[in-house]
Amino acid sequence: MNIEKKKSGVRKPYVITPGGQRICLLKADSFVKRLLGIHLQKPNYDQALWFPDCRSIHTFLCPVIGVVFMRNWEVLVVYPQVLPNVVLIERKADGVIEFLPGSPLALLNPGEKLVYKEG
Repeated sequence: MNIEKKKSGVRKPYVITPGGQRICLLKADSFVKRLLGIHLQKPNYDQALWFPDCRSIHTFLCPVIGVVFMRNWEVLVVYPQVLPNVVLIERKADGVIEFLPGSPLALLNPGEKLVYKEG
C-alpha cells in the first residue's frame, strides 16, 4: 500500500515505465493545478504531474523540470530538463507529464509505451 493511499484514502493512478518503474500520477484537473503545474504539487521522484488532454506546457514560475509528451500513453518526445520561462508545444500529443529531473521518466524514448493503471 503506498503512502498516497494511506493519507487520503483515495487510490491514485500510476504508470509503469518500460523499465518496470511505477510512477504515481498527480492529476492536474483544475485551472489552478494546470496553471501552476509542478510548482504547486511538489512531487517526489516517484511521482509526476499528469495533464490529460494537453498539448503544451509552460515553465513560468517553475524550477527546472522534465516533460513527456504522449499520445495514447505512447511517448512522442521527452525533454529531460526544461529551463524556466519556456513554452513547449506538441500538436500530436493528447497528454503531458511533468516530472523532476532525475526521475525514471527522463530515460524514456520516443515510441515506448507507458502502462496506465488506476490505483
